[in-house]
Amino acid sequence: MAKRKTGWIYHHPNSIAQLIDIPLGGIKQWILIRGESRDLPILLFLHGGPGMSLIGVSAQYFSQLEKHFIVVNWDQRGSGLTYTADEDKDSLTVEQFVSDTIELTRHLIKRFRRKKIFLVGHSWGSAIGTLAVKRHPELYYAYLGAGQVADMAENEAIQYANLKELAIRENRPLLLKQLENIGPPPYRDVEKSLAIRTDFTLRYMPNKSSEIHYRKAVTKALLHSTEYRFPDLVRYAKAHFLSVKILWEKLTQLNLFQLAPSLDVPAFYILGRMDVVVLPELSRRYIDQLTAPHKELIWFETGHSMQYEAPGLFQKTIIEKLLPYATEEPASSTGANQED
Repeated sequence: MAKRKTGWIYHHPNSIAQLIDIPLGGIKQWILIRGESRDLPILLFLHGGPGMSLIGVSAQYFSQLEKHFIVVNWDQRGSGLTYTADEDKDSLTVEQFVSDTIELTRHLIKRFRRKKIFLVGHSWGSAIGTLAVKRHPELYYAYLGAGQVADMAENEAIQYANLKELAIRENRPLLLKQLENIGPPPYRDVEKSLAIRTDFTLRYMPNKSSEIHYRKAVTKALLHSTEYRFPDLVRYAKAHFLSVKILWEKLTQLNLFQLAPSLDVPAFYILGRMDVVVLPELSRRYIDQLTAPHKELIWFETGHSMQYEAPGLFQKTIIEKLLPYATEEPASSTGANQED
């Protein structure tokens, strides 16, 4: 197991701050573990994208969570620090990511001597997170989905239709021609068509400012990261493009209405009213039909990336909604495995 120094540490005697790689799914994968006390409940955060890892931005956007949880950010396979030039592209499957999530969950439970953990998934992470919870609910106290994916094939079809309608309504013949050139989803050239469609969405659709804000915020946070060095930033970009190219079509084949119509843990959802990436009306339809011991929908006046647009409110909501479900007695500071 290799370690890197995390540039920002807590000075409490029972705190934890580790940036390490561990074996998951047959390869080394990097995780950042941080919390003000080892006695806190564990929260695993699944990043979106695919390929948009969070270790490099956690210092700016997760500090409040770390007062109440041991927060684990994970650069998934094909992402961030975990990505390698000889990446096994055949291993980039939804099934493998779900399996990695469950394996990491069990690793954390064993290491910290707990019974369960909390799981939070954003966007792509909400898809694999939902499937992990559906498969092994006994491992999780509760689940929270942010920008929750429901049916990305329908999501893409609606977005394309909305753009085409806008082009006709506002008499934009060039936009209409370009949309007709790429054709409706499923796209012939996934990587190129998705890039063009995303560009059109951010240029022409209303409520686009929040997504532009998110891109600027993430870029700034990455450039000031203490966990990512300059070569890691290059790796981050390469990994993101590779992950999208390989995984996007697989993501659009996921239909959680069919795969996870019920969950056996309390489920919370944060949706941005101005989301133009994962359409909130579709997410809400999924949440409305979901069966769970408890479910709750929280609306934010943001776009898709609420953890960057409203970081204080985002963390406060997670703390308020999830923490009451931490019913287990905390492990003692001597009981938890201290791999420092």
